Amino acid sequence: MPSVARLFMFALAASFATATISAQNVKPTPQPPPPPANDYFPDKWVQFSSKEGKFKAAFPGQPKLTSVTTDTPEGKQTSQIHQYGSGRFLSYAVMYTDFPRKIENAAFNVLFDNLRDYWKNLLKDCQVTSETDITLDGHAGKFLQIQSDKAVMRVKGLTVENRLYVAMIVAPIQINAMKSEDGYKEIATAFLDSFHISNLPESEAKK
Repeated sequence: MPSVARLFMFALAASFATATISAQNVKPTPQPPPPPANDYFPDKWVQFSSKEGKFKAAFPGQPKLTSVTTDTPEGKQTSQIHQYGSGRFLSYAVMYTDFPRKIENAAFNVLFDNLRDYWKNLLKDCQVTSETDITLDGHAGKFLQIQSDKAVMRVKGLTVENRLYVAMIVAPIQINAMKSEDGYKEIATAFLDSFHISNLPESEAKK
């Protein structure tokens, strides 16, 4: 994959992470919303599906779509970010980008390694607490967890042909708050486990 494409993806993925982490740093001890906020109850989440994105995921509410178009030597590349939440509590996102050609495994590994290193520098004083190979709906990918003393970022990334997918959730570190154990692991796991690649009929899918 051309280096310019890798740099483009750093900017895309970082745009979500930077906004989230910066907002969390405004208040070192952000207060979670009181129950019954839907974040706490995955069985009440919106079952969202994207016809164009060919994925589905459950969000606590309807996610907002942002499109980011960047000029590269290979032409314009447009990425789609479906995002819910804010830096004051948990932030959820599924992002995807189509590249001009199929992303081979070696190129994906380099891309994901560089994204991991960028996120580590962004969080500051953090460590990678988990990084494993995964298989999601028949596609090879990676799971990543990065943690600082203020936030935990959990990511699933994979490719399907020429498309790169990144599902991400960022949670604050809190003590004695509802479901806050291990950086809201229960909620984060519910979100990432709900993310799947799909080929839905048009009548069943929505943007």
